[in-house]
Amino acid sequence: MSYFNDVMDRLKEKLGVEEDKDIIELFDGMSASAFSQRKRKGSVPYEDIINVCRDRGISIDYVIKGKPESFEAELTGGSGSNDKSIWIPYHKDIQSINSDSSQFVTFPKDRYPELSESSTIHAASFSGDSMEGNILDGAMMFINMSDQEIASGKIYVIRSKDETMVKRIFIDPSDETTLLLRSDNIFYPEFKVSPEKIEVIGRVMSVYNRAKLA
Repeated sequence: MSYFNDVMDRLKEKLGVEEDKDIIELFDGMSASAFSQRKRKGSVPYEDIINVCRDRGISIDYVIKGKPESFEAELTGGSGSNDKSIWIPYHKDIQSINSDSSQFVTFPKDRYPELSESSTIHAASFSGDSMEGNILDGAMMFINMSDQEIASGKIYVIRSKDETMVKRIFIDPSDETTLLLRSDNIFYPEFKVSPEKIEVIGRVMSVYNRAKLA
């Protein structure tokens, strides 16, 4: 099956529909013939999909990348590692992410291989609706604390003054010395800041919207 079909099947699954026409109706201004042409070429309409996901509170990462939404791990007060499992520092919220953690999430390496590639990954729970559409209230985020170089369009944990927040950062196309801080929830305002006004704590590399800690 093509990547185009995989993406559309995941979107249909989350929307609870089965036919292409049910999706086309949600894509602003797209005709059935235009959709069919994109399907033949394998040209995924990313902007339309992202807009639908944001409107419906659907994980963009799941629909576009096929990344799982569920995460299961044990919460422990100890730390360590072995060939089969991994321990990652856990923070109950992003406000405490720069402080030393006394808790860890532990899980099998083979279940989440992407999380065993770096020793600088931390886990934190997310609260609120500012990133709705991609990161839902109660989601588990994994942050690479060593990835602090801004790549336009990626999601970061940042600190501005005394507030720690999660935002998607863009470099202003009209002024490369200015950054745009955006929430995925379109009802939140966009902010313009200069790079020296924020501290980048790390890049959000994985998000699991259904997290269970035993």
